[in-house]
Amino acid sequence: MYGNSVRATASLHQRRSTGRAEQASADRIRIARIGACTDGATRIANDVESGVNAFTRSGETSTSIKHVPEASPDGCAGPYTVQLSERSSLLIWCKDPATMTIVASHTTTYHLRFVDVPQQFSVD
Repeated sequence: MYGNSVRATASLHQRRSTGRAEQASADRIRIARIGACTDGATRIANDVESGVNAFTRSGETSTSIKHVPEASPDGCAGPYTVQLSERSSLLIWCKDPATMTIVASHTTTYHLRFVDVPQQFSVD
């Protein structure tokens, strides 16, 4: 949960400066557990959320969102396709690098909180 981790990290620094190191340590453990509970699709949605938040504050007219995939936990170790469906799920298909056959998939609708998807599209 990239966007949430960034916000939580900022609050950790604030807590340390007020002398609550024990709470900051507990927060770091909680952040690590939260990050471990997401799948590849949810991590992409979190990058979209962070990108949308930055774009909204920027005053720009366009933006790009970068996602760096992680194989673990529950991500793709090799090539994958991302599909955004019209008013529906963000789906990733993990592929076997040798055969390009689908070996796993993950899905989320979390991205719909902050973006509209007017039509289905896929990205390899």
